[in-house]
Parts: sequence; structure tokens; C-alpha cells
Amino acid sequence: MIVALMLAGVLAGEDCTAFAARLNEPIAISLSSIPSERLGGRPLPTPVSGERPAVAIGDLAYRGYGLTIRSSDARFRELVVQPGVGSRHACGFVVEGPSGWNAFDANRSRWNMVFKPQARDLAPGAALAAEHGARPVLAGFQAGATWPVYAGGALFFIGLMHPAKTSETVIVAFADSKTQAPARILARLPLRIDEVSITPGLHTTQLFFNLEGRDEDGALNRFVLEMSDETARRTGAALPASPP
Repeated sequence: MIVALMLAGVLAGEDCTAFAARLNEPIAISLSSIPSERLGGRPLPTPVSGERPAVAIGDLAYRGYGLTIRSSDARFRELVVQPGVGSRHACGFVVEGPSGWNAFDANRSRWNMVFKPQARDLAPGAALAAEHGARPVLAGFQAGATWPVYAGGALFFIGLMHPAKTSETVIVAFADSKTQAPARILARLPLRIDEVSITPGLHTTQLFFNLEGRDEDGALNRFVLEMSDETARRTGAALPASPP
């Protein structure tokens, strides 16, 4: 977030005016799949229902829906990943392009990225934990983006947390409570991820974690992890009960 604010300040005024003149102009990108090994995946002992085989990422699953996006265009280097907002240009403009769901696209060469004039607002789900006074707590880690999960009639939260001196990320679950026990780690990722949103499956019981972050070399990673309905219920039940 601090980097995003600093970059926005650098690009303020005339620089943002010049950038706005190039909105809707495509940015050429290159795409590569994210292998499960890069996320620390391990084979599942038993199959998980679905169209593609999955590997375990902690308590979550990965089916290969992940892309690393690169570009030599200067505008791509000015892209930031803001918690609760996702990818945008530092001047505030929204960016459109492929996501992890396009990893198995038969024609990747058709993809580019385009900045659009509208700004992207903070997603309501991203603000709910703060509104409830709930926050993830884990010794040695700093809290990042959060998102609510409803399972078994109860509410809890998913959060991203980062150690102070490395680019790793942990995905945690924490209770809908102002009095916090330590967050429960669901998965460890050996790369920096700054944004999470969660969508339920339309035809399945899984929850889909849409994750996004940038590498130190500027590459943008977008990928999807799954949480089964059983895992969501078990996780919610293991957290401290919410106050009445």
C-alpha cells in the first residue's frame, strides 16, 4: 500500500494527464502458466472432485488456474496491486486483462491489457472485517487484504499476512471477533500476494480464492486456489465463536 501511494504521488498532475490520453490503448503482454511447484504444491492423497487434477497448497487446492503476466511497456511497470482493489494504474485507472482462469486458453496470443478511465473502488467484502473490528493476528507477520466467508451459517474471515523481511505470504482464517486468538494458517505461499477475493462456485460447493500480486522483477501473478465446503465448515468451527 505504501508503495502504491508513493507511486501515485510520483505520477500525479501532468504525468497522470499524459497517461489518461493513452487510455484504451492496448499493452502487449506475455503469459506463462504458474506450475504447482512454484506455489509449494504437493499431490493430494485422494482426488478432489472437479474437471482437472488438483494439488494441495496447505488446506487449499490448486488446479493449474494461474498465469504470470509480463510486459516491457512502461505503463505495465506503473501498475500496482492494492488490497481490496486489485490491479490498477498508479494514477487510479482500472486495468483489464487475463486472469488465472485463462490459464488453459487455447489462444493466449489474443490477450493484451487495457487501462480504462473509471476508477476502481474498494470492494465491500474487503472492508467488512475492519467494519466488524476483526483483524488477523500472527506473531512476526503483518496483516494485508481480507475477505469474508460464510460457512455453516457462520461468518469468519480469510486474510493475507506477510513476514516483515521476505516476499512470502500466508493465507489465514480468523474469527469475526474484536478479541482475537492467533489466526489459523491455511496455506503458505513462497511469493508476494497482496489481493484476495472469494467467490462461491456456481455449480460446485467449492470457494474460489482469486489471488494477485507482483514479483520483485515486476511480473504480475494471478491464480486461483480452492477451499472445499467441508474445509470451510471445519475451519469456521475451529475458530472462536463470534460474540452474540
